[in-house]
Order: sequence, then structure tokens, then C-alpha cells
Amino acid sequence: MFDLLDERVYACSMAEHLTVRQRGILDVIETSMRERGYPPSVREIGEAVGLTSPSSVSHQLTALERKGYLRRDPNRPRAIEVTLPGEQPVRALARSLVDAKAVLFLGRHVGYPVALEGALKLKELAYMHAEGFPAGELKHGPIALIEEGLPVVVIVPSPRGRSVLHDKIVSNIQEVRARGGRTIVIAEEGDGAVEPYADHLIRIPQVPTLLQPLVSTVPLQVLACEMAAAKGYDVDQPRNLAKSVTVE
Repeated sequence: MFDLLDERVYACSMAEHLTVRQRGILDVIETSMRERGYPPSVREIGEAVGLTSPSSVSHQLTALERKGYLRRDPNRPRAIEVTLPGEQPVRALARSLVDAKAVLFLGRHVGYPVALEGALKLKELAYMHAEGFPAGELKHGPIALIEEGLPVVVIVPSPRGRSVLHDKIVSNIQEVRARGGRTIVIAEEGDGAVEPYADHLIRIPQVPTLLQPLVSTVPLQVLACEMAAAKGYDVDQPRNLAKSVTVE
């Protein structure tokens, strides 16, 4: 339950009606949900500077971890720190994509929500068409959008997990490249299977499968931020967006 839109207040009221136990993760204590009296706060995570709150995901998971709702992983902060030094190649890549008309994002398993996040941030910050799709649905429509030079970002699941998912997404990358797409692959260190098919390869550290989104979202947020900056846009105050939606 994330305090980003007033629609969450409606969700809280429905949960209250159904006598469902609630917990909220709030940016700051002075929030519309807190003022209405529900739900109790797990922890205030600090007010975001940018309107699109790119750090909210990691902050929320940190709050849940500290309260014992998630298993504490002492290596998680270190994994994010290791990811950050690799941002300069991502920034250079972003500047090379400034003239792209659209960008597609593909992911499987926990990589699918990451694909959605990457597309969302690109829309919000760089004002360009971007869509995230489950990689398993590539042949059921999205593949028709691929043309010569179209950037396609693929979030690759760890080969150490369910190997069948990894093999399938490698096949997806091959299909994209065979149709002229420009493949931008996010894969963990040591994954050599993707190298022959990646036009651009972004490495992330090895982490447990379910924690991969914490590190794979970092380069996508850097990509969106740098593309917006290259276009001359304000990344902290994107146009037409509001922190809280007050009218339908």
C-alpha cells in the first residue's frame, strides 16, 4: 500500500469494511491517509524530492524489512552500491537514444514489474512512448512493433533460478535482434549466454531472485533521468503530473 494516489484511501476504506488488517508505508507523517486515521504507519520513509519518487520502491522494501515483514538481507545495500558505479555507460547509452520515437521493455517473472517501472519512468520524465510487456507475450502482438533500430530493453532473470525462464528470454532477445531491434540487455554478472545477442549489455550484481528488482530498476531509472536531461526537461517536476490526484 503506497501513499502515492488518493485512490489508496478508497482501498483502505474497503479493507476496513472487510476487517482486513492494514499497514501503510508513508513518505511523510503529514499525509492524507494519515489524516484520515488509517492505516497505522510502518515507518515514514522521507519525502521524495522528485515528483516521480524513483526511490520509493527501495524505501518501501527497507521499511518492511526493518519491521520484520521481509527477511533481512545484509547484502542488499551493498548490491545497490555496486550497481551505481556502472551508471556512466548507461548515461552515455541514454544520450544515444534521445531521438528514438519509442522504447519497449520486456521482462519475465520478477522482471516484468521492472519492465513496467522502466517504461513508466521514461514516459514520466522523457515524455516519450514506452511500453512494458511480459516477454512471454512477445509473439502475441508486441513483436509487430519491432522495426529496424527500435530500442528494446530486456530484463533477464538469473540463470541460477528457473533456467527455463532464462532460456526463453534469451530466445526472445534473439527474436528481437533478428527483426532489427536494438537490444539493451540487463543481466547479472556471470551470465554469458546473453552476450552474443546484446547490442548493449548492462551488468547488475548477483542477488537472490526475488530481490533482483532492487538492483535492476537502478539502471532503468538512470536511463530515464539522463534521457530527460538530454532533452532539456526538468526531471524533478515533470509536466502534467501531480503527487496526489484530487479529481476524477
